[in-house]
Amino acid sequence: MLRLHMMVPLVPNVAQEMVEIQGHIVPKGITWCPYGPCIAMPRYGQSRIGSFSESPVTWLGGRRPFPEYELIPFSAGRHVCLGLLLVMRMLHAMLCSLLHRFEWTLPLEVEENGMDMSENLGLTMTMATLLQSFS
Repeated sequence: MLRLHMMVPLVPNVAQEMVEIQGHIVPKGITWCPYGPCIAMPRYGQSRIGSFSESPVTWLGGRRPFPEYELIPFSAGRHVCLGLLLVMRMLHAMLCSLLHRFEWTLPLEVEENGMDMSENLGLTMTMATLLQSFS
C-alpha cells in the first residue's frame, strides 16, 4: 500500500508492494516522498504533476494560482502553513534586530556638509533627498 496524499507533506514512506500510479510503476521497497508543492495546488495543477518530469517547458508559461508571486514559502489554500500569521507578526521585529547588528556610517559628504532635511509637500511628506545607507 502506498499513500499518495499524506497528512504531513514531505514525509517519506516505503512502498510495501509494487504499485502503478498514473502509468508510472513504483517498485516494492522504494522510498516515496510525496511532492509537497502540489498538495496545495488547485485541481487543474494536480492533473499536470506527471508532465513535469517529461517536459518542464510546459510549466513555464502556464496559469498559476498566484501569478504575482514567484515563491509562496508558506503554501496556500487548504494546506496553508499554521506559522504564517506568527511570521507575519514577527517579521518586523526580526528585520529590525538584524539591521540593528550592523555598524552604520554616514557618507563622507553628509558628514562634512550635514544631512539635508528638506521635505517635499504633498499628501504625505517625503524627504527631498533620499537617504543612503552604508554598512
